This record gives sequence, structure tokens and C-alpha cells, in this order.
Amino acid sequence: AQRQADCDHCGQAFGHGRDRQADGCHHKLDNRFSEHSKIGGKPLLQYWLTAFRKHGIRDVLINVHHLAEQVIDFVAAQDSALNITIFHEAELLGSAGTVLANKHWLAGEGEFLIAYADNLTNVNLQNMFDFHARERPVATVGLFESDKPKECGVVELDGTGTILSFVEKSANPPSRLANAGVYVGTPGLL
Repeated sequence: AQRQADCDHCGQAFGHGRDRQADGCHHKLDNRFSEHSKIGGKPLLQYWLTAFRKHGIRDVLINVHHLAEQVIDFVAAQDSALNITIFHEAELLGSAGTVLANKHWLAGEGEFLIAYADNLTNVNLQNMFDFHARERPVATVGLFESDKPKECGVVELDGTGTILSFVEKSANPPSRLANAGVYVGTPGLL
């Protein structure tokens, strides 16, 4: 079962291999790797790489598609303590497809992080990891309360916080709790 965590928002990069690791403000931005996807002069991906280092995530897989060469060049120029693997998707596979295509990369991991790198957030990753460790679901899904739930993928929860359904951009959304694009997963997802 998937469970809601106490995170506030968020961002496709995977992280694993962390030593025990970080509420949140969420902004979905232009997913092109360009001047339009920069905040404070830095690409959004830079914020995620910084967050991964801060929270002890050592190994990162980044899927690339649109403007792949720019992302690859950016990653190559990083002076980083991270072990970064690039996975090029000639055709977009979607979140689940990317995870499945890279299950060998996740082999041996008890849990892993999935983050949509085209979102800016200050999600508390430590809170998510702690929630996940305490509740022990197959996946912990970061959610935030959206002012525009008709424009988001939203979830319907039961009384215990278990996600009953995802509804994408519905004219009649069942809630205001939107998918933040940050997940903690386990091998049970695969």
C-alpha cells in the first residue's frame, strides 16, 4: 500500500545508497534545461544534486530525453561527490517505466528516492525517509495541498492515509492533495 508522508510538495532523478539522510514549497517549472528552468541563476537540477549531497545520497541516476546533451554536459562539469549515472530515454517511459528499465541499478537497495527534477521544492527528505521507515509501506508518496487541484494529479486517501486512487487533472478532483513528484520506494514496487 502507498502512504502519504508529511511533505509539502515538489520534482526524474533517482537516488539510493544514502547514509541515514532532510516541509516544503512546490513549483512546477518549465522542464527544458535552459534559462527558463533556472532559479537564482542555477538550473533546477543543481538544487536537486545539492539536496542529494546534503542528505547523504551518494548514487544518482538521471534520466534524460529533451535537451539530453545539455544535461549531460552540465553533469560532466559538476565537481561532485555524487556517483551520477545517465540513462537516455529515446522515448519517454514515464516514471514507472524508468524505474523498471533501471531495476538492475536499484538491485540490493532496501529503499530508493524518486524525485522529479523539473520541480522546485524544499521538501524535508529526512521526514519522508523517517515516515517511510516508521510506516514501512511499499512506497511513500510526497503530497501537497494544491490551490488548483484541477490542474494536478491528485490522490484520494482513506482514513489511515493510504492512497486509494490517483486522478489526473480531473474536472471534479476528489481532494486537493496533489502528487509532489517525490517518492520513497522499495523493491516491492518492482
